[in-house]
Amino acid sequence: GRQIAEQCTRLGINVNFAPTVDVNNEPNNPVIGYRSFGEDPDNVARKGAAYALALQNNGVLPSMKHFPGHGNTKTDSHHALPVIKNSLEEIEKIELLPFQYLIDNGVKGVMVGHLYFPALEPIENQSSSLSRNIVTDLLKNKMNYDGLIFTDGLEMKGAYNGIDPDSVCYQTLMAGNDVMLLPINVEASMKIIIDAAKNNPETRTRVEESCRKVLRHKYQLGLNKYQDRHLER
Repeated sequence: GRQIAEQCTRLGINVNFAPTVDVNNEPNNPVIGYRSFGEDPDNVARKGAAYALALQNNGVLPSMKHFPGHGNTKTDSHHALPVIKNSLEEIEKIELLPFQYLIDNGVKGVMVGHLYFPALEPIENQSSSLSRNIVTDLLKNKMNYDGLIFTDGLEMKGAYNGIDPDSVCYQTLMAGNDVMLLPINVEASMKIIIDAAKNNPETRTRVEESCRKVLRHKYQLGLNKYQDRHLER
């Protein structure tokens, strides 16, 4: 973690979308596999925290992923919306355990995956990245997470699963996400949010909340003080 943070810093990279703290409890998972620290939640939690905090303590913001957990599926969310049918008790003991451990140890970056958890979201086939129940009620309120929240790439089919891709950014913002990655049409997505913010106080409040969080983390990473990055010869 320290070595990667050092090299990221020399390259001017201040956010690393890692570690993967998904518990790889499905051997045929097509997308997680050896990106995970394994199938034991406690082992994943300990190693994930060590790696994430080494990044964070050396000036690079980590992003634990893919909340609430992408391990127990045979579906790749790049191509379709995975469905995780675990019970709430199983989710709390397995999928959420590493995330809660990292949150309790002060990790300040998370990435929300495009996943459907029937036990957590009553709307059928609602992606976790678009779910206020999961992003705000569970992650922010119940698990007491106050760091930056990134979406997984919004060009992935699991994100817009049957809905207008241009509206996805707005829906993820209102769910509680702070930074929306890789929307299919940036200009159209921004226009929807800007128009809503002009007319809807709730949208304006969400934009301001996320803006303050992004600025706060930039200051915490020292990005308000320009440093010339050059490679030593």
